[in-house]
Amino acid sequence: MEVEQLAPLTFLEPLTADQRGRLASRCRLAQYRRGERIIAEGETGDDWFGLLSGWVRVTRGSILLGKLGPGRFFGEMALLGDGTRNASVDADSDCVCAVLGRRDFLNLIEEAPAVAEQVRAVVSARQRQPAPR
Repeated sequence: MEVEQLAPLTFLEPLTADQRGRLASRCRLAQYRRGERIIAEGETGDDWFGLLSGWVRVTRGSILLGKLGPGRFFGEMALLGDGTRNASVDADSDCVCAVLGRRDFLNLIEEAPAVAEQVRAVVSARQRQPAPR
């Protein structure tokens, strides 16, 4: 994918031009239609998703945890944890994602402390969400 396509992911702004170029070369673009399942709760996860356009719904069981729009990301918790997806993510509209594999995602947060800090903040907030009843 092209570096410019990463622009909606503003949390990546601390990356150098060289780092953004390497990241873009390792990402693939994925398009999803409204209603399509992107991540299934309970499955093993090996990819991180950066939402470039469109909206997604995040659910655990039948409980809506939230909606995410352009510039947000998901899938990181399985990559940083035991590999199991703890929620489902479905396209709420047609959407496009930058997709990065586990190894490349972990390399990204290792080589870019400012990005790692933002990812940790999101993970921490998501972990504080109350469990569905």
